[in-house]
Amino acid sequence: VGISLLFNKGVGDSVELPSGLERKDLKSIEWKYNKMVIAEFEDNFTLPRSQFEGRLEMNDNNFSLTIRELTLQDSGEFLRGNETYRDDQQINFSLSPADGDISVTCNASNSVSWKSASTTVKCSNDTTTPGNQIS
Repeated sequence: VGISLLFNKGVGDSVELPSGLERKDLKSIEWKYNKMVIAEFEDNFTLPRSQFEGRLEMNDNNFSLTIRELTLQDSGEFLRGNETYRDDQQINFSLSPADGDISVTCNASNSVSWKSASTTVKCSNDTTTPGNQIS
């Protein structure tokens, strides 16, 4: 099962990526950024060296990952994978800058298929132009 969430944050902001998990029944968890492990838990927490060094914090109750002092270089795909005693699942996250051109990607998957679609939209604070709404 795959779920995609999009967070729009500005440079210097913080973002909390929710894991949707609780500590019970958990064997291991890992957070990846563009396919590289940036945080993991298996008996204890590990934060390997990465561009996020000194800016990451993993909640030890629900395994959400907080990234502080965001930069434009932090934009990208975050993946949370876990192994429990009953289930494996993944959640995809994308982080984009708050202003300007925003690329939106929607992924839908299940155990037998996967589909993806993407588009780029221009975001601004202009609320005077009617009819320019995304629904």
